Amino acid sequence: MTDANPPYLNFNWKLANELKHNNNNNNLKEKFRTSGFTSRIKFKPESIQDFGQISCYASNGLEDGECKMQLQLGGTPNPPYDCFHKENNKTIIIECKPGFDQGDPEVYFYLLKKKPAGILVEYARKRDSCSFLISNLILEEHLNDFYIYSSNKYGHNKDHATKLTIENKEFLLKNLEQLRDTSNENSKRITLIVTSVCVLCVLFIFFVCILVKCYNNSMSDKKLSYSSTDSTSSSYKESSRNNYRHSLQHETYKYSSHLNNFNQKSKTDFFSFFYEYNY
Repeated sequence: MTDANPPYLNFNWKLANELKHNNNNNNLKEKFRTSGFTSRIKFKPESIQDFGQISCYASNGLEDGECKMQLQLGGTPNPPYDCFHKENNKTIIIECKPGFDQGDPEVYFYLLKKKPAGILVEYARKRDSCSFLISNLILEEHLNDFYIYSSNKYGHNKDHATKLTIENKEFLLKNLEQLRDTSNENSKRITLIVTSVCVLCVLFIFFVCILVKCYNNSMSDKKLSYSSTDSTSSSYKESSRNNYRHSLQHETYKYSSHLNNFNQKSKTDFFSFFYEYNY
């Protein structure tokens, strides 16, 4: 208040729900403070009924003053929820329940389609109604993801959009045969690869066996050759020993003969010498 005489003022506050019900009991005494010609209030709305007209009254006992304001709810709307779809030939109907508008009833609703590359593309936009009718919609995949969100003058809830997945049965039927063919081709390819690997393994084992056998034969031939050489050498040695033995016996015989002859001659000479000496 800018002027009062006398300058002693009493302030009083009333909210919209108290005014509607003509409630004279002031429940806000603990929520406002007064200093001189100024009064301030601070409170937190707890329901939608707390929004609307709010009034401030001032009195000095002689005259009254009044100030009226409009308290409005304002914020990003709540996202749509409970979405579902219906199909009719080439037409798809998508419907959702709109979320609370947060004080601005002029709400726009958006339908986004997720492309195979992961990009979101806007398919439709409507005001004041969260219902979309789409004709000649081409569903690119078996499972197609749609996102629905809303906005007003305070902002949007795109980051909290509601997801709706629509199955493309026609796409599945068309590609079922192709998928089967692909599966059969993959099975044949796998079978061929496995068979080739098995054949290569068998050939490898066969060649290894041949190499091992050749190696064993070579070692046997070498052992046989060494054995023959050893037998020849031993035969040669045995023959040498026998020759040496015969030679030694012959020499021994000769030596014995010479020794006997020598002894006989010696005896004859001795007796001849003895005879001459005596006679």
